[in-house]
Amino acid sequence: MELVNGDSASPTLISNVEVMELLKKNIDERARANNQNKKKSKKRADMRYRHRDWVEGEVYKYFQSTPCVKLDPAKREEFHSKLKGNKKLRRSSGEKKEGGNGDQKQAAQENGAIGFDLTEAEACQIMNMMPTQPVEIHLMVDDLQSRMPEERQEEFLAFVEAYSTGPEPCAQPMDIDEEEVAPKVNGRHDNSNQGDRNSGGAQVKQESTEERGVI
Repeated sequence: MELVNGDSASPTLISNVEVMELLKKNIDERARANNQNKKKSKKRADMRYRHRDWVEGEVYKYFQSTPCVKLDPAKREEFHSKLKGNKKLRRSSGEKKEGGNGDQKQAAQENGAIGFDLTEAEACQIMNMMPTQPVEIHLMVDDLQSRMPEERQEEFLAFVEAYSTGPEPCAQPMDIDEEEVAPKVNGRHDNSNQGDRNSGGAQVKQESTEERGVI
């Protein structure tokens, strides 16, 4: 999600976890305000912003069914910083690569200890989806094969799993196809069509028996 920053011409990317925190804060504040108003007076609640409140509530419920809830909000900043890494230390590691194979291995180890050198957009995708399989990383990180060898990808998945300490996503209710549900008549399901089909099948079976008898 993009957040428009008034002090900058370009929007700022924020993760779904941050959006959930903002929505939760708004929902809790409105709930407290409504309870206080009910205690003070018996006036009807303000309905001017009911559509906005409904949308925020539905978006919050949706996010609860996505993998982003597995990321502990208290560890979000630490997780994000390790995904992106430290540019200054990465630059010094790059200088050592010119020395030879031994220096390259040392630089790779240092780079691994710092972070995974992801862009802001890639880090947000990882925080939103909390991948558990290599194929998922390929969909979120550009040119993954050249940036992360297979061993490094396994380390990355283990790193993500270590931060997946939150609750499992809530299951969303499944949409029911209206055509598959028999319509109700006076509180009962109308199975007349099914009965007609059954009687039609019995009639066809009876006619075929009679024809065999005639032959």
